[in-house]
Amino acid sequence: MTNSRSFAFLLLLSVSLAASATALSFEREDPELQVCRRQCRQQRQLSEREQRECERRCEDYAREKEERERGERGREREDLLGEERPEERLQQCQRRCEAEHGRDPGQRSRCQRRCQERYQEEQRERERGRETDDERREETRERLQVCRRKCEREAEGPREESECRRRCQERYQEEERREGREADPQREEEEEEEREGERHRGGRNPYFFDQESFQHRIRTQHGSVRVLERFTRRSDLLRGIEKYRLGFMEFNPNAFVLPHHLDADTIFYVVKGRGTLTIVREENNRETLGIRKGDILRIRAGSMVYLVNQDDNEKLFIAKILRTVATPGVLREYFAVGGENPESFLRSFSSEILEAAFKAPRESLEKMFRHQKGAIVQASKEQVRAMSRRSSEGGGHWPFGESSRTFNLLGKRPSISSRHGQLFEADAGDYRELEDLDIQVSFTNITGGSMAAPFYNTRSTKLSMVVNGEGYFEMACPHVSREGEERRERGEEEGERREGQGQQRQVHYQKMRSRLSCGTAFLVPAGHPVSIVASSNQNLQVICFEINARDNRRLFLAGKNSILKQLEREAKELSFNAPAKEVEEFLGRQEETAFVDGPERRSEQQREEKRLPLGSILDFAGF
Repeated sequence: MTNSRSFAFLLLLSVSLAASATALSFEREDPELQVCRRQCRQQRQLSEREQRECERRCEDYAREKEERERGERGREREDLLGEERPEERLQQCQRRCEAEHGRDPGQRSRCQRRCQERYQEEQRERERGRETDDERREETRERLQVCRRKCEREAEGPREESECRRRCQERYQEEERREGREADPQREEEEEEEREGERHRGGRNPYFFDQESFQHRIRTQHGSVRVLERFTRRSDLLRGIEKYRLGFMEFNPNAFVLPHHLDADTIFYVVKGRGTLTIVREENNRETLGIRKGDILRIRAGSMVYLVNQDDNEKLFIAKILRTVATPGVLREYFAVGGENPESFLRSFSSEILEAAFKAPRESLEKMFRHQKGAIVQASKEQVRAMSRRSSEGGGHWPFGESSRTFNLLGKRPSISSRHGQLFEADAGDYRELEDLDIQVSFTNITGGSMAAPFYNTRSTKLSMVVNGEGYFEMACPHVSREGEERRERGEEEGERREGQGQQRQVHYQKMRSRLSCGTAFLVPAGHPVSIVASSNQNLQVICFEINARDNRRLFLAGKNSILKQLEREAKELSFNAPAKEVEEFLGRQEETAFVDGPERRSEQQREEKRLPLGSILDFAGF
């Protein structure tokens, strides 16, 4: 028996080492994968994209083969370690029957029969468990394939597709690990602590986006359109806003953007410049609008739009938020006219369809849909003047009294105004087109050296884009660990489960801080306290799109309007563990509202206060 156990241990060790080696290097050493890839590359008739797809299928096959082999090796290990145990129990049971009922053949026979029945039941249970495990693995593999196919359909380019497939593979591996840990909650907790926050890409602040996070969707010598990466690509914490995207548009003087439509509702805010924008929805329904700095404009999904920068010298700069209507977070531009770049979507139809639809020969179709190059082109001064004149004349008209007229945010009286800054806000009461989107638009101008006192929003999530100046923001976040990495949803659920079992859960808030400059963006989820600080040498200007704006309240934690002042005296004493009078004096020190002196200016004031007594003495002495 000892020799057989030694042999089983050695065999198990060799199987485990082989499994580890294969798992670490199947892509590098699997000859079948190498041959498959080589055959893909040797097929000259395939395009570069088709070759990549061919190689991807090779890799998928290799992974699935490795997973199957890993499952078989796991069953071998189970056999080596576990199959003797029921048999040993059977033998022990039978020996016990011999010892206890040796003189009574009938009793001994019945006892041994019960031993045999128990052994057979154990065997059946093991088989059922194996079948269940196999079914579960098959279901998990099927979910992986569905996820990969979704990546192929929805990704906006090779880079995003690769990232999407990587996340699919991570989820698949996590499911496998979770299934293997179900019987060992202590090990599950240890692994969760080791991996906590790995989702956070490179330890970056998941709520801050630098200029490189905005990807060019359109770029020519006459202008560009950039859109922020999908929020869920940065962090799973942002799933609640995955259908939204942020973007910047910049157009040179007299630049013209070709007619197109989007599968998203869009809100424009004109940061700088002036232009003419035309929206076409239906037959005889065209509206031409003049737009200028401070204007807010809503464009409904599917509306055909084109615009021109009507200024001869100044660029037209627009910030926008998009709410996708097809696949959450996936955005597509559709150009009806174009040539090589952008390509007209009409070219996807066969020549027969187009000839019949337009009642035109093929030569005319070729001329119309192949001539144009670039989604943004240069317009002549005469063309610009003609389009601008139509906007001043009122353009077309909408049926049923519906209109997409603009609302100028800067023309409204500011909600908050002081020497430290101004806040301009527009909601559905100001601009009806914001109502069904449940969005509020605001513009914040913080004076250099000042800051917005810490505050939080009760319901809305604030998507902010810096349009001028520099500074930084700080935010308290309960979803991020001390190491600056996000807590995964399963970890949150585990914490809630422990709470339900009477275990205390530690409350911790991580400080999220990032530098702000023109062209960067940051997010403030509902309930998260935040403060925004302008650099000392220039104002910080931020355009904000606040989603879930209905019934939202902005609550300040410091300053003249601090909500902490509303606490009852007894609540203040209990909360701060100090006399109520002392707490009230502390909360009453800051007399400014909303915008206050920033840290640098406060430090200067303190230095001045320290020098003041000496100056007073010198003044008294006549110096």
